[in-house]
Amino acid sequence: MTQDRRTRAAGLRPIAEVEELLASKPLTGLQKHLVAFIDVARSRELERLVITEASTAELLRALGVGTVIGARLMVAALARIQKTDGEVEFARVHEGIRADLAGPNAHTGIYRVEATTESDIGEIDPDAAASFWLEVTRGKRYLTGEDLDLFVRGESLLSLGLVRFHKVGRVINRFEFQLFFDVAAQVSGAGKRVLTEDRFLSFLDGSIWRDLAEARREDRLYVAPPPREAATQRVAEYIRQRADGNQEGDSGPNLEIDEKRSLREQRRTKLILPVLLQPMADLLDLGFR
Repeated sequence: MTQDRRTRAAGLRPIAEVEELLASKPLTGLQKHLVAFIDVARSRELERLVITEASTAELLRALGVGTVIGARLMVAALARIQKTDGEVEFARVHEGIRADLAGPNAHTGIYRVEATTESDIGEIDPDAAASFWLEVTRGKRYLTGEDLDLFVRGESLLSLGLVRFHKVGRVINRFEFQLFFDVAAQVSGAGKRVLTEDRFLSFLDGSIWRDLAEARREDRLYVAPPPREAATQRVAEYIRQRADGNQEGDSGPNLEIDEKRSLREQRRTKLILPVLLQPMADLLDLGFR
């Protein structure tokens, strides 16, 4: 993959360069999830890691999102949580999940909100992540648009108590998961847009952003690799253990995928206007300008 030296997003820069920028800093699961959005040029200028609207818009375009409004919404919401002037401090991304569950920030349970003897704030909680996936997919091993509609309305997770949609956190959850579905969905043999389990695992560790952008650039269908991180490996194992029955056929991990139609879907530019309308309305309701 050939990178333009002017590109800002870490997910579009050579891996060796990104590793040098990170300077071997230990990263939490949440930070790994967001590494691809770091603005390399701005971070060098400030001598600290930041995510900006410019780097986010650049990466979203590489993923097939045909609007910069989404980048503005995402960065503005995170900057509001941090009370910064339009840039997201990478070292402080955990602040978005540290509030009380009933407070202003949404929490899905995927990333730890409190340090434990086993892990720090922001690390993946494998047990909660597996429960989240099986609950939001309603027991399947893949996510559909109908499942997502229930999720963003906050109806599918009440039994687990994993999600509290409120204020800015509701905006972030609604936008991020709908955006993820739109850029990463495949087409099943039955012709339905679906988000498969392997792509969810790549979403957790953040590897999907770079790999999917590269696949689109090379005009090949993205294939999610086996989980790379120990935490996501545990999530995969927990999902397998808890899935009802053997989950074969249309409900199982081996769901038939129409590769030709999925590649066309991957090539498609996503304007995501329907995705943006409700989050924007939520922000306006908050008096957020």
